[in-house]
Amino acid sequence: MISFDRVSKTYEQMNALSNVNFLIKSGKMAFLTGHSGAGKSTLLKLIFALEHTNRGVIVVNGINLQQMPTRAIPEYRQKIGFVFQNAKLLTDRSVFENVALPLQIRGFYKNEIKTRVCAALDKVGLLFKKNMNPITLSSGQQQRVGIARAIVNRPDIILADEPTGNLDPDLSHDIMQLFIDFNNIGTTILIASHDITMIKKLQYPVINLKNGAVQRDDLGRSDE
Repeated sequence: MISFDRVSKTYEQMNALSNVNFLIKSGKMAFLTGHSGAGKSTLLKLIFALEHTNRGVIVVNGINLQQMPTRAIPEYRQKIGFVFQNAKLLTDRSVFENVALPLQIRGFYKNEIKTRVCAALDKVGLLFKKNMNPITLSSGQQQRVGIARAIVNRPDIILADEPTGNLDPDLSHDIMQLFIDFNNIGTTILIASHDITMIKKLQYPVINLKNGAVQRDDLGRSDE
């Protein structure tokens, strides 16, 4: 569950978000839309605890982020997968090593890392590329590796910031289908995207931002 209650975020007297309210129930999927600079990335960063609100309350899976101590943030983030527009892969490591990194940071044993990484790569259809250097992959494949890295911790929530922004329509459809597949097994998903045509086809609830404020919120459909 992701709840925003009168949330505002200001950078040097500039309002990035203004009085934002919405509720995404656990296991649901929604899109976050709006013009460049509308506040989409800021909103995702707040959920991931990369930024902090100036006003309002954010509750994620029962955790009030304003009351969460700094020392608890790393453990909190382990339950959230973050997918970037640019996959941000390390080119001095193999595909396997890129996906394994979050598990290595947490101190998992090698056998568990191997099992989880192979399962994540298999889910995105790239197990056969595990020993390749990411630079040899297509842009769509690189994004799939980024998604595998985001899900290797088996998160409750996946956040994605323009994950198809650099991809053609066919590849975009394939990437979106992956998110839908994860949502179908109970993962809560929030995707920031400017691809209105694709969003309309998929018919999931939408939060539309304009100048940091919510212009439209049809999350009521998430009850259906």
